[in-house]
Amino acid sequence: MQPEVYSEYPPLLVIVRVGLLITIFLNGLIITYNEVIVFYAYIFFVIFLLMFTLSCVCKYCYYFGKYCDKGFGKLAKVIFRNNNVDYEKFQFYGNICTVLIIIFLLFPFVYGAVISYTTFSGIYLALTLLSLALGVVYILTQQLISCRHCAMNKYCSIYIK
Repeated sequence: MQPEVYSEYPPLLVIVRVGLLITIFLNGLIITYNEVIVFYAYIFFVIFLLMFTLSCVCKYCYYFGKYCDKGFGKLAKVIFRNNNVDYEKFQFYGNICTVLIIIFLLFPFVYGAVISYTTFSGIYLALTLLSLALGVVYILTQQLISCRHCAMNKYCSIYIK
């Protein structure tokens, strides 16, 4: 039996997923805080990821102007007035976005692991393990809940069929 496709995601799921993304970002900021260049590079990367997603993926998605699992569809409509669902462009840019999201999830973990090893810091180790746990929760909620109910999952490289 096929799971129900959401025309808009339930508000509670959107709130949880947005909260998870914000927590992952804040944890990454804390991990990179002591190294100014890495800190600002991380902020720049996250801003780039968000703008790329909104302008190149959300713009061609079914959920443009609607609540997707991250609420980006509503945000994209505020920034970009027009859209048209284009499955080929969504798939092309979605593949690039998938790589960027993996970097977003892995960078705080890898950087924190290196810092933990070189400084022997328990705080960095705890933040690194938290980063790993948050990344796993993000991927699991994406696969087990969000992707299963998505109208675009046939065209998305994140969804593991």
